[in-house]
Formats: sequence, structure tokens, C-alpha cells
Amino acid sequence: MKKLLIILITIMLQTSVFAQKIENVKSTQKGQNIEITYNITGSISKQKFNVKVYCSTDGGKTYRSTLKSVTGDVGSNITGGYNKKIVWNVLKDTIILQSKNVVFSVKAFTNEPKSSFFAGYKGSSCCPIGLQIGTLGNVGGYIGFNTNKNNEFSISGGITARITKFSQDYNNLHLAAGFGYGYWSYDYNIGGYELPAFGSFIICEIGTILNLDNVNLNLGYLIGSNLFNSDDEILNNAFTFGLGFTL
Repeated sequence: MKKLLIILITIMLQTSVFAQKIENVKSTQKGQNIEITYNITGSISKQKFNVKVYCSTDGGKTYRSTLKSVTGDVGSNITGGYNKKIVWNVLKDTIILQSKNVVFSVKAFTNEPKSSFFAGYKGSSCCPIGLQIGTLGNVGGYIGFNTNKNNEFSISGGITARITKFSQDYNNLHLAAGFGYGYWSYDYNIGGYELPAFGSFIICEIGTILNLDNVNLNLGYLIGSNLFNSDDEILNNAFTFGLGFTL
């Protein structure tokens, strides 16, 4: 059996702050392993981190690459809290660790926001009944449909792009922009006769989607350009608004 020579008269433990604080870092030798405990403070509900641990044998002047043979509260999807523990199997990374100036550095990186699906209500000032579905992430997409009691409608689709990177994985602001097609109609009265007016148009829309945990809010502006118009009707631009849920 290999003997593990570890001289740890004083183990200096560095803490590092990367978005959130790592505190109360301690280590103990358990046989051929080293156990490192720590706390992640200042985190919020559902926030997750990618935790990495490094080792220095010269008092922190230089560090080895990320320790590989580790288990426990290390790696991705680590939640905040107290009494986190990492177990390092030293022999798998190095045979002998002999130094009086061993320093461990623990870092917690905020996880990169992941793509998520969303669906919910979306209306406009001219067609208040509607639905929108799509994905949110670094880049995503959406499709929406709106109508009203006059059977006017519009359908549009486009892209979404994250324009902020808050510390929370799930709270971010997204830009949405797209194109679509619409149809309008109404009856007007001339000399006691009801005459129809109708037309079709191209949609250009731009807006924002604010994702707050499992809820998203959207607000935008829609511009229409006539393709066909039976009565030289001038289109009115419209505001869009909505409320949905992120899965």
C-alpha cells in the first residue's frame, strides 16, 4: 500500500468571491483523502453554482489546474448554503503532496443561464385575445397569434436574444423581434347600407421579455404595412403586452 506523505503544519485556505461569497473554509485529512468544507452565502432561492477547487503548494503564488479527483459539493448545479463538503482523493491526482504552504482556493461561478420554454397570454391594443409560445436563452424564438371579436387576426414569429446576464440564472431581460401577417375587417354605414371593408398587412414588431423566476412579462410595439386595402384604410400601430410562464 502506498504511503501518503502529507505535511500540513499550517493549511492556508483562501476564499474567493465570484458573484457570491465562500466563507468558513476548513480542511481535514481523512486517511488518504482531504476533506474541504465551506459555506456559500448571499445566494438566493434556486440559484445554482459551478464550484471548483484549486491547490497551491507555494502559499498561493501559483495554482495547479482544477482538481479532478474530487467528489461531493463540487461541479455544476451546486446550491447555496452551509456545511458544503468536497472530498479530494489526493493519490489520483498526485502521489506525494509535501509542503508547509499548501493553499486551497474554492471558487463558485454562477451557472450560465440555460434555454427554457415559455408560454402565455399575449394581446395588443387592437387584438386583445392571443397566445405566445417560444424559448428563452442566449438566443431563442417565438410564435404568436392574436385576434378579436371582429375576426381580425395577426400571426407573427421571430427571435429572442438575452441582453442581460443577472447573477440569477432565471432572471434576465430578453429582446424579441419578428415579422408576421395580419387581416383586418369591419362594416361601415353609407346611406343606410352596411358595406364591408377589409385588408391584409405585414407586421413588424419589437419588444422585450422580462423573465422573473417562473413568470415572464412582455411589452412591445407593432407596426403594420398594408398589402391589400379595400377602402384605403390607414392602419394604426399597436402596443403589445402579455404575461406567461417559464418552464
